Amino acid sequence: MPRGSLLVPQERVCDSCGLLYIAISPYAKYCPPCRPRGKYRRYALKVKEAVYLQYGNCCKKCGFVDRRALQLDHVFGGGTKERKEKQWSNASVYRDALNHPEKYQILCANCNAIKRYENKEIEIDVTFCNIT
Repeated sequence: MPRGSLLVPQERVCDSCGLLYIAISPYAKYCPPCRPRGKYRRYALKVKEAVYLQYGNCCKKCGFVDRRALQLDHVFGGGTKERKEKQWSNASVYRDALNHPEKYQILCANCNAIKRYENKEIEIDVTFCNIT
């Protein structure tokens, strides 16, 4: 294909799952979920699911159960620092949580934010809040 030519979207069959998808590149072989990054994402989601099942699928402090707001939390704080030092991906953190349940807990977003504020892991500037 000559350089600068227009790429025309084509309907293709994924080599991995067999589903039809729209390919822009003439060299595409896989649909978006089956591309290598898609496989890694599915693996990371499986590990995350295993962690949530092991930890009870609810917030440890208030019992909130909506998965959209649940977060994996380091019990003693410092999770961001540890993750940066070890250069961990999300899946690596969740694998560690499976192996070391004493280091982690599941909290809802509200309980996690309150914990971080109380432990001075974050500072909130209340001068912009409309508190009377």
